[in-house]
Amino acid sequence: MNFESTNDKKVNNFIFVIDRINDFALLFVLCVLTSHNSLVEGQNYAYYIAFFLYIGVSLFRAITHSYFNLFHFKIPIQTIWYGLFILMCLCSLLWAKYPSYTSDVMSKLVQNLVLSYFMIINVEDRIDYEKLQNIFILSVIYMTIRILFFSNIKSIFSSHLGNYNITGHNVNLTASYYAFVIIIVFYRFYSEKKYLYVFLIALFSFMLLLTSSRKAIFMVVLSIVIMIFLDRKKKNKVLSLIITFLVIAIVMYFVFTNEKLYSAVGKKIESMLLYYEKNSADKSLIERRFFRKYAIELFTKHPIFGTGINNYGGYLKEVFTRSTYSHNNWLEMLSGLGVVGFITYYWFYGYLIVQSAKLLKKYNYVVLALTFILSLTITEYALITYYDSFIQLFISLCFIEICVAAKEDKLSENIGIGGTEIE
Repeated sequence: MNFESTNDKKVNNFIFVIDRINDFALLFVLCVLTSHNSLVEGQNYAYYIAFFLYIGVSLFRAITHSYFNLFHFKIPIQTIWYGLFILMCLCSLLWAKYPSYTSDVMSKLVQNLVLSYFMIINVEDRIDYEKLQNIFILSVIYMTIRILFFSNIKSIFSSHLGNYNITGHNVNLTASYYAFVIIIVFYRFYSEKKYLYVFLIALFSFMLLLTSSRKAIFMVVLSIVIMIFLDRKKKNKVLSLIITFLVIAIVMYFVFTNEKLYSAVGKKIESMLLYYEKNSADKSLIERRFFRKYAIELFTKHPIFGTGINNYGGYLKEVFTRSTYSHNNWLEMLSGLGVVGFITYYWFYGYLIVQSAKLLKKYNYVVLALTFILSLTITEYALITYYDSFIQLFISLCFIEICVAAKEDKLSENIGIGGTEIE
């Protein structure tokens, strides 16, 4: 017999509807970021509609769940970290030679802060966290459908699939989004034994190969190895690693023997191997080597506070044919904000690594966060991440995973999710 009152049912139905609207609003944001983006700030109207819709719905949901209180503001550690980083970036306007370059990224940084904050405080438990994972996966499925629908069949194997003309952002970001989500679906396949996810792994991996992004492919391989090594639930790790490398070898065999796959990605992998073996490389690798060297040069001249966030492009234009970033997040921080800014940004990575390593002893699912942060930190040798919204939200997802595990372990009553306070 159900003794639930009519009023209770109405309240529960109302909360259910608000929760689903919040989920769809976040999915809307992620779909825009992955598939309808724009490199020109202020012109992506779809994004602004999605942004304000999500913030409005998320704020309302937080209030109805008592997660948000203006008189007792809740501040997650992630918000403190990114807020301090934004403050450091803002201060760099005082010494930046190209203040307009600094101003160009400030709006995006603030938007990332707000999006991350509301995503974090609206999570209460592991169910909410896994739901967030599903939303990230769905956004990349949508990106895949859009890329395949708008790509000419003849151009699918021509390399750089999912470029600006379709997604609104650099193809390397498209590849990174695939790499991030592959980490999630591989965990579900390998650790949780949900074997149907092998189809998503195959689909996303195929699409990733067609982007021809070497760094993203490397990140996936590295993440899989790290996850197998760290996973507590699996005992036959050596066998798992052997099978993994065997699968990679088979894939590489097809990449180098199939004419279309070789044209799409094989040439770039071969060029990278020649770069490390014989110091000969394609134009892209040669340019990026110069970018790194120039970033180091700027850092040595301005070691404490740097040249100003995002000012690397302005300085580069003085000695190169175009303005661009350093293609290395470590050096972007060092050249732009010096040692002080580097520490301001990367201490949070260290925090995530330490906390997830501690919690991994009892909660195996935290291996996902630890794997991602470790592989991201290494891959940032060839990737800029500090202002990309999708990447920052994914880092926040790792923070949420750690908070959920800490809450389950009752290590702290004030961890920053579900509206709880950080002391």
